[in-house]
Amino acid sequence: MKILFIVPYTPNLVRVRPYNLIRALAARGNAVTVATLTANRAEEADLRGLEALGVRVISANLPPWRSAMNCLLAAPSRMPLQAAYCWQPALMRQIRSAIDEGGFEVVHVEHLRGARFGLGALDGGGLPVVWDSVDSITHLFRQAARQAQKFSSKAMTAFELRRTPRYEGWLAGQFTRVLVTSPIDRQAFLELAPDCAERLVVLPNGVDLDYFRPQEAPARAPAELVISGKMSYHANVAMVLHLVNDILPHVWAERPEVRLTVVGKDPPREFPAPRPPAGWQRLAWRRPAPPA
Repeated sequence: MKILFIVPYTPNLVRVRPYNLIRALAARGNAVTVATLTANRAEEADLRGLEALGVRVISANLPPWRSAMNCLLAAPSRMPLQAAYCWQPALMRQIRSAIDEGGFEVVHVEHLRGARFGLGALDGGGLPVVWDSVDSITHLFRQAARQAQKFSSKAMTAFELRRTPRYEGWLAGQFTRVLVTSPIDRQAFLELAPDCAERLVVLPNGVDLDYFRPQEAPARAPAELVISGKMSYHANVAMVLHLVNDILPHVWAERPEVRLTVVGKDPPREFPAPRPPAGWQRLAWRRPAPPA
């Protein structure tokens, strides 16, 4: 099958869902063309790795000023800023050109940030377009609104929640299929788009068992826990705080020697302090190890 795979951020080991889907599709003999955006040279190097797997890549750079302008232009409209953030006309032109060349059998587009490219692919092409929403952003923002501690975070989620539910519900009706990672996200979409039940499909995240496997001679501390995630993502920060504030105190009451190591890319400069302060003495930050 000839697949056009549109993803609004560079697929790599940090953005593991599209990365593993692309690798698996290519390994099964599909002809995959990835259309994506880059922000720096490291991400451009990641694309060379995809090409080494036999994947065709078309890409464009998304500078910070472009994302800022996208959000400013979207602010007076009803479009969520998330849906506008990654818009890059240069990439859309390349996508249209690739579609016009013919041969694609299906288009796969990821996330609310990529949905606008998916809508562009629908325009006159006649191709089935699968939208992998990943999460229900409405459901995610509703959780964030309850848990946000900073005024800026509360204000942003409130702003987006005035737009996102209607927009996500509308998007669900535009595409041939809508993928989500969990039954909870599917139910959230059903509440927004009750007529789209047949289109909504749960596709869980997989695990690369070749990369994540036990070492032959593991050397580990006997009382150390490790949690990992992309720590520039607010939901992962909330995950760590929930673990430290609400779960680990019960562990420490029985096993005070237990330590937690957080392995995460791009943690916030001011990580919110957990409760109790004593717990912070048993936490350590580590940068993720580069792939072997």
